[in-house]
Amino acid sequence: MRSPSAMEATAEKLAYRRISEIIKEASGISLGESKIDLIKSRLLKRMLHHSCENIDSYLSILEGNKANQEIPHLISAITTNYTNFFREEHHFKILREQILAPIARSGNPLNIWSAGCSSGQEPISIAIECLNTLPDSATRIKITASDIDTDILNRAKLGTFHESETGNLNANLLKKHFSSTPPHYTVNHNISRMIEYRQKNLLLDFRDLPEFEVIFCRNVLIYFTPEDQVNIWQKLINKTALGGWLFVGHSERIPDTLRGKITPQGHTSYQRTQ
Repeated sequence: MRSPSAMEATAEKLAYRRISEIIKEASGISLGESKIDLIKSRLLKRMLHHSCENIDSYLSILEGNKANQEIPHLISAITTNYTNFFREEHHFKILREQILAPIARSGNPLNIWSAGCSSGQEPISIAIECLNTLPDSATRIKITASDIDTDILNRAKLGTFHESETGNLNANLLKKHFSSTPPHYTVNHNISRMIEYRQKNLLLDFRDLPEFEVIFCRNVLIYFTPEDQVNIWQKLINKTALGGWLFVGHSERIPDTLRGKITPQGHTSYQRTQ
């Protein structure tokens, strides 16, 4: 007969497995049993918030009549939300030289999507790059910024960052595009008005979104199963306009089976060709 401690350990493992299933159902994020320690550490604050004595108590909230209110906080606790300004500089070089420079001459509008925008550094970086290259960007360029995490989206909408988060911004950019109330910087209205923040689950339908000339979807799909990754890549490619660009994370690659419509153009950069 197993000892009570062994039985408790098995029950706890089953509880975390069920929470992993709830996370997958709600967000598409796939966390196997190897990620149980990660889940444990990320859920401590939520359990303290609800005064839960153990994981079963917290699971009962996720499966009870308050599930709709708690699950968004669960997703927020699990997601990494690591980001910084002008991350992956080579993507911004392409944006500046191969995308913005031609439309400066053509006068065409531009739709850009930051998918998985986290706390807003990515779409703000895009807006800064656009304004620096095209002074009339505010009337010609629309940036859609989405994330599944409603808590982080609320923070992104504020556009306020601690000085420790602005390391990739030089003094000139900070002075030009932010107001300062030490130790914080808040992005100026001419930047924030270019960005529309939206809650979006990448596993769900994209029909409410337009075609985009540029899509940034970086270090997001690594949290999904291989099958879901293929599904999302296909939808992202379909939302990329002919001649448009799709930028992915440094550890991500679009499968060869989907290369019929999109062509690699350098490191983690793809262009819609058909």
